[in-house]
Order: sequence, then C-alpha cells, then structure tokens
Amino acid sequence: MKIPLASLTPDEISSSLSLKNAYTGKQIFSWIHKCIFNFDKMTDLSKELRKKLKEKTISVSSAITDKIDDKDNSIKFKIKLNDGIFIESVLLTDKNSRKTLCISSQAGCGIGCRFCRTGLMGLKRNLESYEIVEQYLLAKNQYKDISNIVF
Repeated sequence: MKIPLASLTPDEISSSLSLKNAYTGKQIFSWIHKCIFNFDKMTDLSKELRKKLKEKTISVSSAITDKIDDKDNSIKFKIKLNDGIFIESVLLTDKNSRKTLCISSQAGCGIGCRFCRTGLMGLKRNLESYEIVEQYLLAKNQYKDISNIVF
C-alpha cells in the first residue's frame, strides 16, 4: 500500500520518504494542505521527487462521490474510502456564514439510532487518521474557509 500523506506532519513526511532536507517535507505538507493533491502540480519539487511521490505515496485516497444540498443550508458529502466503504461528512453554514464541518471517526455506528442512516449500517470499522484528515481536505478543497470541525 502507498503511504497516505494527508495526516503526516512535515517531519513524518521527511522521515517516511528518507528525505535529506527537512524543508522538503514542509513543502509537500504545504501543497497537500493547500488542497493540491496532484504531485505534478507541486512545481517547486524536483521531477525526480514527484516521480518518487507518485510511486510510493498518495496525497488523498478518499473521494467525494455525491453531494446533497439541503434546504437547511447543510451539505452532505458521501465519501468513498480507499477500501470501498462509504462514510458521510456534513458541512453546516450558520447565519453568520461560519462553516462547521461534521466529520466521521468511524465507518458506520454501533448505536443504531432510528433517525440516523449511518447507524442502520452497523459499525464497520474505526477510520485511520489520514481518512479523518482527508474529510477536511476534501471539503476545504470545495468550500475553502471552514471555521469549525466537530466529530
């Protein structure tokens, strides 16, 4: 499996790729958190390093497969994880235009509340740290300024 970069710190990126220059880890981190997920667009990195990144890593492994705009100013994202499991994130915008992203920490839920579609699927698994961070990055990529995050 390729190394998922989304949840790694700059030092962890440098370490996992055996980079000689710690600054390069900061550059890669910065690109990913600016929502530039395509290594070819990371133009201040050498071509050789971009090739290595493509071979050994993945910037974001999840993808938004559906968006539902609700009349209450919420946007629901259906996100497909690397293993084919789906989760949901919700972006709420209040009257002051602050955006709060509700992110998942699990695929499914063991509680089974009748009003919640996620609870109906049962608990599949806990999410990896990179999958949690990717929810934020995917939403930020489309809606830029996110004020708050809740689980």
